[in-house]
Amino acid sequence: MKNLLVVIAMTIGVIVQSQTDWDYVSHINSSLVITDKYTGYYHYFEELGSHGFVYYLKKSIDGMSTFSTIRSNSGMFACCTLDAIYFCDNDIGFFAELDQGSSMVYRTVNGGLTWQNLGLGGFFSNRLYFLNQDFGFLSFKLPPGTSLLLRYDYGNDTIIMNTPDYDLSAFTTKIYFLDTATGFIITTNNLNHGVILKTTDSGDNWYEVNINENNTFRDIYFVSDSTGFVIGSNGLILKTNNIGENWIEVSINYSETLNSISFFDAFNGYIVGGNGLILKSSDGGNLWNSVDFVNSDSLIYTKSVGTEACYVLSGNGNLYRNFNLTETNEISNNKINVSPNPFNKEIKIEIKPDYRNIKILNLNGTNVIEFDIKQSNGNSLQLELDDLPEGIYILKIKSKEQNLIRKIVKI
Repeated sequence: MKNLLVVIAMTIGVIVQSQTDWDYVSHINSSLVITDKYTGYYHYFEELGSHGFVYYLKKSIDGMSTFSTIRSNSGMFACCTLDAIYFCDNDIGFFAELDQGSSMVYRTVNGGLTWQNLGLGGFFSNRLYFLNQDFGFLSFKLPPGTSLLLRYDYGNDTIIMNTPDYDLSAFTTKIYFLDTATGFIITTNNLNHGVILKTTDSGDNWYEVNINENNTFRDIYFVSDSTGFVIGSNGLILKTNNIGENWIEVSINYSETLNSISFFDAFNGYIVGGNGLILKSSDGGNLWNSVDFVNSDSLIYTKSVGTEACYVLSGNGNLYRNFNLTETNEISNNKINVSPNPFNKEIKIEIKPDYRNIKILNLNGTNVIEFDIKQSNGNSLQLELDDLPEGIYILKIKSKEQNLIRKIVKI
């Protein structure tokens, strides 16, 4: 297992891949949160007939190809709401579960290995948003229609909004903060008009900065401290350049509902919507052009991860990804050759010579084996893994420019 043989074995081919290479990845049953090119979380629950429900919180570290369960619960009242999951990054995340009729919010700081009960029970949480591990918000709805907004601030929880005027539990409601003082809520009022609320004092006070009688809002995203976007029904795109005080409409030639927006830098971003619509901007969101997609599924979620990847999720649970957002010179088909796979004792890896590090991780993301490649005079690596237990693993190969990842199986 400790031997690492390096020999010359392959020729590197060069290709340029197009911007419209969207590949089907997997089927997602419910809400999805992607935190980097390879890592994501989602949860769903199933009925157990007279025995109640069982829910699962799952994690992927291989580009959403496979997911492993990191948390589950079952019982007569065990379940979770569709949007009761939020991750700030790969490690810090929050999850609200309903157990015996009471919602409990849990926090992890190690990617789901362990969870801490924050003591925020008693309500049925519909929305979660956290700026960091100590500051965030939860929204609820209590009969006969009152909405509550609760702030969690370094261990202290305070109800900061109790109103029938806004539906803070609606599936279109989103919370977004620039820092611990300045934040926004997109929601609907009791006339079903789209509303943008703003606070500058950590949520103690809120005021309306935009009301749209003809549209409802779906998502909000800021590319800087001053510039942000709100998207919604009927092809609506609003843009602000002054921290959300004023919003102007960006004209596009599409009328589909726009559901999700994500930028990977201040200039380049994606919007997804109905009928398989994907829009891309390369000038900071002033002009938007459509991108070819594989079908006409209604798209509900997108996440851009640097310049390396973009994911889109359809309403029927089909997840697609594009690992080729920019033109790059790669090994042919951007692939490495790993053989045999499945394997018993050893694997052979054909690879570019400039890669410097190899890691093997289990499905929980724990580093099992790591090799540093100190030679660069060849393109073939042979890893002796006789001592590795049987199971499914993730192979990560790192260079200065990028990481390559493959699933391997020890039998």
